Amino acid sequence: MCFALSIRQRRNRRGAAVLEFAVVGPVVMLLLIGFAVLTIGVFRYQQVAYLARQGARYASTHGAQYRVDNDLPAGDAAVWSEDIRTSGILPWTASMNAADLATSSSWSAGNNKANAADPGASSDPTINNSVTVTVTYAWFPEAYLVGPFSLTSSATMPMHY
Repeated sequence: MCFALSIRQRRNRRGAAVLEFAVVGPVVMLLLIGFAVLTIGVFRYQQVAYLARQGARYASTHGAQYRVDNDLPAGDAAVWSEDIRTSGILPWTASMNAADLATSSSWSAGNNKANAADPGASSDPTINNSVTVTVTYAWFPEAYLVGPFSLTSSATMPMHY
């Protein structure tokens, strides 16, 4: 009698697994796709941070003295900012839309005194010039549900050249 009852219960639950999967399957797929899109967003932010550091590195070694030594026109802040964008940032924008990328550069004014370790230097401390590069990227998530999100990163480095 137990055997007959077991068969009857199994026959009544034949479509239960399909129904459970129909409810749970889309939720699991939505979560997996959401995690994938979130992972891509984190990757894009890391790219923006990397681009800011690359731009600051380029700017720190391509300052006014670099222009003098290479017989380039002195230019102004706008010319330098465009040079940082085209030569220091855009070559590193793998798989990013350059039209969605905004950059800005600013320089702090140091006192350009001799090195503090120089025995001939006065007691005033040396304040180095520094450059700050800010990169902003308008990221539109690959799932096309929301967005765009503004990803921003800044990097500051001392001027070396």
